[in-house]
Amino acid sequence: MKRNPSILPIIILSVSLLGCFQLVKNNDESVAFLKTRTSNSILEVENIPMSYATMGLNFTTPFQGVQKQPSGKLVYSVSDDGYLNIRRSPSAQAEIVGRLLTGGSGANLLGTQGKWYKVSYKGTVGYVNSSYASLRKPTPKKVYYLVLGSYDNPEKAQNATNNLPDALLSPVYKATEKGVTKYRICSHCFNSREKAERKKKNIETLLNLSAWIWESDGLAECVYRPGSLVDEKIKIPELTPQ
Repeated sequence: MKRNPSILPIIILSVSLLGCFQLVKNNDESVAFLKTRTSNSILEVENIPMSYATMGLNFTTPFQGVQKQPSGKLVYSVSDDGYLNIRRSPSAQAEIVGRLLTGGSGANLLGTQGKWYKVSYKGTVGYVNSSYASLRKPTPKKVYYLVLGSYDNPEKAQNATNNLPDALLSPVYKATEKGVTKYRICSHCFNSREKAERKKKNIETLLNLSAWIWESDGLAECVYRPGSLVDEKIKIPELTPQ
C-alpha cells in the first residue's frame, strides 16, 4: 500500500508511539515494511527515506521473503533480443538476476517504479524496463529452430548431445505436436526461415550432418543445457533468435 510521502513521518511516528508495529528493512534500501506484531500481516510503504528510522523505530535484520502480493497481472517480454533482463533494482546498471524470454511465460506484476515494472518470476524478484515489456500477452512470433536430432524422452536426447561435434554443443528443447511430446537437440534458432535455411545448408555441407527446421510458435521450453567444454559447471546458454 503506497502512502503520500508528506504524511509518512506522521504515520511512522504514530505507529511507533502505539508500539503495535515493527519496521522491517527489505534488501532494497528504498523500501521498508510496517509489520503488525499481532497478526503478522504486512503493510508495504515504498520509498521511505532511511532517516525516518531515527524517529524511534528500529530496523530489524533484513526480512527475507516479504514481498508485495502479485496484482494478478502478468508482464511479458516484447524485446527483439529474444529476452528481457530482470535486474536487482530499477536501473540499467543494476545486476541481472534473471531473464524474461520473449514469447515465453509472463512474470507476476508486483508494482511500478518510474519506467520499471517490479516483477516476480520463478522465485526471483526484480525489475524489468517497461519499454520492452507488455501487460498483454503478445501474439507468438514464429521461431525457426535448427534440429540435429529428435527423441522420445529427455534422457536419450541428453545422451545424444555427447556424440555431436564440439562446435555444435547444443541444448535440448521440448516440443508437443498433436499430443505427442518430443525432445529435440537444437543448435541454433532464427527469426526467419531464410536465415535458418542458410545455416542448415552450412552445417550439412561443412560438417556432413543432417539437420531440419522446426517452426515453433514462440520460444520453446529448454529442458537441458550441457556443460561447457571449459567447465562442466557452466551451462551453455539457451538459444535466442538471430
